[in-house]
Amino acid sequence: MAPPSTHLEREYKLDLELDRDLPDLRAVVARSVRLPDAELRTRYFDTADLRLWDLGITLRHRLEDGDGDAQGTWTLKLPRSPHGSGAQHRLSAASPKSALDRHELSWPGSSESVPAEITAIVHGTVRRSTLNALTELLTTRRRFDLYDRSGASWAELDDDIVTVAGGHRDGDRFRQIELELAGADHELAGPVLRALQRSGARRTQTPKVATALGVASATAADRSVLRGDATLGELVSSSLASGLRRLLEHDYRLRVDPLHPDEEDIHQARVAARRLRSDLKTLRAVLDPVWVRHTRTELRWLGETLGRVRDADVLGARLQTAAADGVDAGGYLELQTEVAAGRAAALQELRAALSSDRYVDLLGRLHAAARRPPLYSSGSPGVPAGGSAALGGLPAAKVAPRLVGVAWKDLRAKVRKAGEDPSDRQLHRIRIQAKQLRYAAELTAPVIGTRAGRVAGRAERLQAVLGAHHDAVGAGQWLSDTAATASPRAAFVAGQLFVTEQAHQQRGRRDWRQGWKPLDARPGWAH
Repeated sequence: MAPPSTHLEREYKLDLELDRDLPDLRAVVARSVRLPDAELRTRYFDTADLRLWDLGITLRHRLEDGDGDAQGTWTLKLPRSPHGSGAQHRLSAASPKSALDRHELSWPGSSESVPAEITAIVHGTVRRSTLNALTELLTTRRRFDLYDRSGASWAELDDDIVTVAGGHRDGDRFRQIELELAGADHELAGPVLRALQRSGARRTQTPKVATALGVASATAADRSVLRGDATLGELVSSSLASGLRRLLEHDYRLRVDPLHPDEEDIHQARVAARRLRSDLKTLRAVLDPVWVRHTRTELRWLGETLGRVRDADVLGARLQTAAADGVDAGGYLELQTEVAAGRAAALQELRAALSSDRYVDLLGRLHAAARRPPLYSSGSPGVPAGGSAALGGLPAAKVAPRLVGVAWKDLRAKVRKAGEDPSDRQLHRIRIQAKQLRYAAELTAPVIGTRAGRVAGRAERLQAVLGAHHDAVGAGQWLSDTAATASPRAAFVAGQLFVTEQAHQQRGRRDWRQGWKPLDARPGWAH
């Protein structure tokens, strides 16, 4: 199959009653040209439990009448990356809000089977479930090309009358207006939207498939938001569900272009794995210890696999920054070639990991636990004994302060053990425990309140200082090791850059205790 066509879709959606007329837009835009009407037959695919929909992904197959013998087009719509990219548009201050931005990948093909390229991208999300057609929509589309005063076409306005074919809403009809921009935001988008709203249209971000299936527009992230009166079971479920979601949001992005994944997706997937592992340590007193031990081991494997790629990215960026003042170009290029080779090998290992049964089993384990947490009362201090049902019904606010207190005591113990002149290894362990405290406080902040948020902020600042120190130590060690086998030119450059990394290490050693001071006193509520 040919490579997919790609497109960044930026559109505004509005619902309109079937008997309402569209407004005359000639007073708003310079020119409106009626395009030929279209008859569309669209089938939407997902798992039975809507795993794609929960991540904001839609998969469809579409046939347009008049295509002759064409087999139709498969389209996978992915949410816009949260960290952005050069191919994505930024909202200006004057832009109308609530645009739906999605990255479209399309392949030609019949509806008989989902293309292998698509199943590869959504493999982590779908796992061992199957993709089936859930609904079919028959759409009559009136199309209008909108032009501005310069004569440029800046958007297409589609007036869709939709009939649901099959399912429990078979025969239902509804109407949706779409204003799809040709490029970046346009100054006429706001006036056009306001004219449509004056005619009775209502802004929405609900895709047609959601209306046809009768599913809520809220995503899994919305449903996992905790209230202050949440139970312990809800706290555990929320932690696992949100952690799995964070991982899956980057999983499919890593698969779109597995040979050249975005550095930020590597980073955020690693953070998601590490945060999940940290949360399980925080919650270990109330979870089945065998389940926790095995799951944390698997998350560590995943985090380390992602970490080898991430470490290469960090190292390459550090070398580039350190070399900004000017070093021998040939020697510097040799060092960066070594970094690139290491990253390529780490990426190959990551691709194998993401395709493995081991990884799919881990995702399935997390998915099942988020739905039914493996609660277990170990009789630990502050955790009442009892069955899992009784434990899960406890107010989370009763247990959460102790969970944060344990993380704080572990951090203090590591700081005291390190003494006045800690080794690099000891500083690294303090950093890891500062991150543990930060994640514990962030995990419990919804039920503890702003007090936990303040502790999380202080721990994050300490973590950042020690993180910079750890990166400098890692870069210095790599430069030292590489210089031993490099050419004289590269070894000389490595020596120059090593001096820079040593300065960063000294700065971290000087500054970290300032980051510890706000955390030195035990929070009174973290008993």
